[in-house]
Amino acid sequence: MRRFLTPAAMQVWADEQRLAGHRIAIVPTMGALHVGHLKLIEIAHRHADRVVVSIFVNPIQFNRTDDFTKYPRTLDDDAVKCAAAGVHGLYLPTADMMYPDGFETYVIPG
Repeated sequence: MRRFLTPAAMQVWADEQRLAGHRIAIVPTMGALHVGHLKLIEIAHRHADRVVVSIFVNPIQFNRTDDFTKYPRTLDDDAVKCAAAGVHGLYLPTADMMYPDGFETYVIPG
């Protein structure tokens, strides 16, 4: 199972996979994987040739800083679960990568 730490590395691998004719499914998570996530991974395998799990504890999804700080970060355990579930890649971006200097795009649902 590959680990991708930057958007660029993830994009290069995804482009290679698509050029080889593979379909890619992504299961976006904030980590602390549980049986529900594993079910989504199982379903992703039915619909794609390659499965990627993203683990990104998104700071802008939290109203309170202490909730963000307390959120469980169980990357080693999550990686073991992903490997056992046949995941091909783990995408592990940081907040700085996802929200670089000058970031201004937000979606506010109506």
